[in-house]
Amino acid sequence: KATGKGTLASPVDIPTAIRFIQNGGIIYLRGGNYQEINIPRTYSGIEGKIKKIMPYNNEKVLVNGFNLQASYWHIYGIEVAKSKSYGFRIQGSNNIIENCVSHDNENTGFHMDSYSRIHSLRASNNLYLNCTSYDNIDPAMMNADGFAAKSAIGKGNIYRGCIAHNNADDGWDFFTNVQNGPHEPILIENCIAYGNGKTTKGKTGGGAIGNGFKLGGEGQPVAHIVKNSIAFANNMDGFTCNFNPGAIVLENCTSFNNVRCNYIFRMN
Repeated sequence: KATGKGTLASPVDIPTAIRFIQNGGIIYLRGGNYQEINIPRTYSGIEGKIKKIMPYNNEKVLVNGFNLQASYWHIYGIEVAKSKSYGFRIQGSNNIIENCVSHDNENTGFHMDSYSRIHSLRASNNLYLNCTSYDNIDPAMMNADGFAAKSAIGKGNIYRGCIAHNNADDGWDFFTNVQNGPHEPILIENCIAYGNGKTTKGKTGGGAIGNGFKLGGEGQPVAHIVKNSIAFANNMDGFTCNFNPGAIVLENCTSFNNVRCNYIFRMN
């Protein structure tokens, strides 16, 4: 039972705030270190009245993992570090993740997958805006990406103004598999991927890891779009289709000094 009133003088705990926040309301977090935050689907906002969670007065908020199953939330200015799994895991739709940072987690920094394979429940229309992901390192040094969108993703997801650097595996990983089939196209704009496949401290797993933008997998056709983005000094390829035979679009993108190839795409 909550004892506070949800004010600066009488705050409530985060689960209580998530439970009682009204549509269109804001949860302010005071500066400090927090355990994992979970927002279940039952606490979604609605179109036109998105819910928001953010630091109070630009205070530093550090969280040990953030799981968002709900839809119509705006996550702003939160730093996630040292999670035993994903940093941010987004499974809902119509969310905005803005000015957030994810680092030193034991899996992908910003991971998106779907709550269900049912089309109406697939993660859709999520916007990642000006987020940074780095030094995410799984124990095997072969799976932790900066940003990943996998497993039956829905329509309208966008990454804009984001940076992925020095993650154990790829900067962006849009791997698809035969079991789940292709997901919907994703738009990347004004993003940068560099130094992936090696941490900032120089640790690397070696081998075929560390692409800048990996745009597919297992022959599933998805027409991803990448605009005005840069890949450099990654341990494998700058931009790769990774066996995606779909009509991928690269527009005004730059790639240089990647270890294997700057661009590698199959011809159909």
